[in-house]
Amino acid sequence: MVILTAPFAAPNLVMWLSQSGHAVLDNDYARIQNEGLADMGYATLNLVDEAEAVERLNAGERLYTSAENALEWVEQHVDNPQLTAGIRACKDKEVFRRALESVGSPLFYKTFDVAELGDVDPTALPLPVVLKPVVGFCSVGVYVIKDAADWADAVAQIQQTTEQWTSLYPASVVGTGRFIVEQMIGGQEFALDMYYDGQGRARILNLFQHDFSSPEDTKDRLYWTSCDLLRTHGNEFARWLDQANQALGLRDFCVHVELRRDDDGQIVPIEFNPLRFAGMGGTDLAWYGYGFITVEEYLTGDQGITADSDVDDFLQTMGIPLDSPYTYSMSVIELPAGRGLDVGFDWDGFYGNITDVLATYQFEPKVHGALGFVFKRSTADTLQELDWLRDADLTPYVVDL
Repeated sequence: MVILTAPFAAPNLVMWLSQSGHAVLDNDYARIQNEGLADMGYATLNLVDEAEAVERLNAGERLYTSAENALEWVEQHVDNPQLTAGIRACKDKEVFRRALESVGSPLFYKTFDVAELGDVDPTALPLPVVLKPVVGFCSVGVYVIKDAADWADAVAQIQQTTEQWTSLYPASVVGTGRFIVEQMIGGQEFALDMYYDGQGRARILNLFQHDFSSPEDTKDRLYWTSCDLLRTHGNEFARWLDQANQALGLRDFCVHVELRRDDDGQIVPIEFNPLRFAGMGGTDLAWYGYGFITVEEYLTGDQGITADSDVDDFLQTMGIPLDSPYTYSMSVIELPAGRGLDVGFDWDGFYGNITDVLATYQFEPKVHGALGFVFKRSTADTLQELDWLRDADLTPYVVDL
């Protein structure tokens, strides 16, 4: 079962649904996709009404959502305690932290109502910390706090941008009424598209390293993957995910996971994003890099790297050359700080700095809150272009409308 909702459904996902006939909830956004498919001469989606969708999900059918905007519908309509409890365990960061404490992931955290933030003494916190919404999405409303000045700046920005967040995302995606302060997690950050199968076993389909330009950076500018990265961390992360599920109890449930791993091998979760993979179509890096659609594997099979599987067997099963020399990357082209939403972007000028672009999803800032998504392939000779993607000031390419 799939629910398509605004703000974005990736073209590859829509085309796979068109070709496969997999069930899709009949809603306004899905009907818009159907109109586009019909205009291009493709088969339309297999839309099912709310009653059938509820019956399927109550019976335990696997669910994928194109965006977290769909979670509100699920919570209002579906009577499947395992599904709705899983959403809450992942989405509410306070509930999530409390659950993961029982499996050895201790981390200082404290929650505040938004009205309390101005009265907090940040020097009483174990600085540095991260401040973010208890219910959040991507890097919306995430601030690194090193001192009292950072705290004051963050509170001021929250007050200024709350209206913008609420215009782009429902409360089930980004909640602006309650914030959580978390101890700063050290180590390298990674992101995974994975699911728990019917036995609750972790199966990883996508594994990215998330690189930043500085310790204070919270942007989503550079994620990359390679066969060697899968070999290095696939089994290790699957073992940790199995351990985490002892507390979460998820079954037939997909998650986009963000975590950090330090040099000693300690793994600490950042967040679990329920019933989706990498947002805004980011999971399509598996398609552009390796030729398979993650959503199809989750909904129709039992592929994925497990705690004890042979990673090379997974690569061969998915048709990925074991000696692939490529690094594949994805980058969210975010709005520079201080720019409004009524802008365009000089894509031709931007492309002049990088080579071997595989695909671009161009967004409308007023709808999506970002400018676009770029997928790229690199060799050893062009890896420096990834540094440019990570660090570049994109202001010269932003065009006022």
